[in-house]
Amino acid sequence: LKQVDQKYFKNEISFWNDLEAHPNYDAFWQARNITPHLKNIQASVLTVGGWYDTEDLYGPLATYAAIEKQNPGIQNGLVMGPWYHGQWAGDDGSKLGQAEFGFPTSLWYQQNVLLPFFEHYLRGAGNGYMPEMTAFETGANRWRQFAKWPPANSVARSYYFGQGGLLTTDATQAGQGSDSYPSDPRKPVPYTMEITNNWARDYVTEDQRFASWRPDVLVYRSDVLTESLTLAGPIPVELWVASTQTDADWVVKIIDEYPGVVGSAGRNRDAKENLNSGRQELVRAGVMRGRFRESFTKPVPMVAGEATKINFELSDIFHTFEPGHRIMIQVQSSWFPFIDRNPQKYVENIFMAKDEDFQAKRRVSSWRRMSVGWISSRQMWRGIPHRSMHGWSGHTRFWTTRWRLFQGANQSGSPEPKMATTGFPSAAARWAGNESWQRSASHPANAETSEGRSGALMVALASRRQVSLAIA
Repeated sequence: LKQVDQKYFKNEISFWNDLEAHPNYDAFWQARNITPHLKNIQASVLTVGGWYDTEDLYGPLATYAAIEKQNPGIQNGLVMGPWYHGQWAGDDGSKLGQAEFGFPTSLWYQQNVLLPFFEHYLRGAGNGYMPEMTAFETGANRWRQFAKWPPANSVARSYYFGQGGLLTTDATQAGQGSDSYPSDPRKPVPYTMEITNNWARDYVTEDQRFASWRPDVLVYRSDVLTESLTLAGPIPVELWVASTQTDADWVVKIIDEYPGVVGSAGRNRDAKENLNSGRQELVRAGVMRGRFRESFTKPVPMVAGEATKINFELSDIFHTFEPGHRIMIQVQSSWFPFIDRNPQKYVENIFMAKDEDFQAKRRVSSWRRMSVGWISSRQMWRGIPHRSMHGWSGHTRFWTTRWRLFQGANQSGSPEPKMATTGFPSAAARWAGNESWQRSASHPANAETSEGRSGALMVALASRRQVSLAIA
């Protein structure tokens, strides 16, 4: 990064200069945070975002939540589709990369949400009813509508890192010990296999087998699912880590692993089924830079060799894992060039890191037994104010950790898949608090399910295994 301005920008890009001068969340960035100023709004609002918006997934969720909290009583809706940034207006939304959604999701949104919204609030047509949340459920490939987000009537579930790469809900199977991996900033894990000098937009649904084969990526897999599991909401992550250096990045990826097709079983099958055999489709990923584990405003170095708790949150998801699939989690310490390389030696400003700061030897260290990390917290709700829209079929994925399960019925009376959420208050819940959900539940259309109110209780769950990073 230190050489970017000298080689390419020649001091002509003032915004890059600002980035260099303000690497932390200081007053410069705090003054540019728009959410505290979304007040005194009188108009009806519809915020639209995409689950695969790698440019700004946080924005629509936080904007909706801020408006909900700071403008009680107004019509405030949120739509989240299976889209990249602006895809709802850019193409028909029937696919993204290798993920196919079964029908033109952008057209459905335009005809069934956007047009009725404008028809009512600009022309006075229709009754103006709009749910709090209209969300596309990837994996099941259907639109759903909710009076609360995450959905009500769900049961929290925690997952642990176990021995032998097992991802399990049984804490007793997690055992004691540690898993170690090397990390070399000169040989970073790529974020995509696409060869391009531009933005690899489709990486958000890309097959992750290219990463799972690497020695600097830890892989944990659940048992094969025997029934559908739907995950909804944000994903709080708790890792206990130790590093041989004073800084490191911690990247966590949630992946939908497809069942494999072996030998003659692949004959006479649809070519697409064989193409997806064993596919590890990315559902969500996020990163925490170790220096910011306590504060984005005041970074601090890690202490080499010392067990350290890393907490952060992956953005909301809404995804169904089909029977025969597995839930996979990958942990790594680079994701280049989507995330700039961490020199893994603490420096005050990474933009100013020298070339020699990135030099490292590969060395794996063993660590004593200590508890370790994967997440959670929970939120309890009553009622199940949702609607289902059917008639479309297809395939894709979505998820969460520390989930919430629910068993209900859709409008046609057929069973719904079990649903799980992280059980962690979403950005919306944290912003809006209980009152906003009470307001939305008071709508006549939701009266039959409005008896409950949310209450958040955070429960941290450590897996019995340590994720250790070894860097020399």
